[in-house]
Amino acid sequence: TGMDETDAAALTVYPNPASGALTVKGPVMHEIEIYDLFGRLLKKETCHGSEVLLDIATLAAGVYVLRVTDDAMQVRTHRVVIY
Repeated sequence: TGMDETDAAALTVYPNPASGALTVKGPVMHEIEIYDLFGRLLKKETCHGSEVLLDIATLAAGVYVLRVTDDAMQVRTHRVVIY
């Protein structure tokens, strides 16, 4: 893909496990995607800021992968549990 995937060290996601809403803090973010464990994209939001509140109320209970792309086009991933 041409983008570097880095670990979630610079990314804070809480609460985890979560229901209803999820807060994501990190470098200035450009895009947030939520994937199920089969790799299907379930939610995609464009954002501009270092703190984002995501509405996850429509997602079923389970484990998901949060993929955050920052303004420098670096990608960070974080595993999230929704109940």
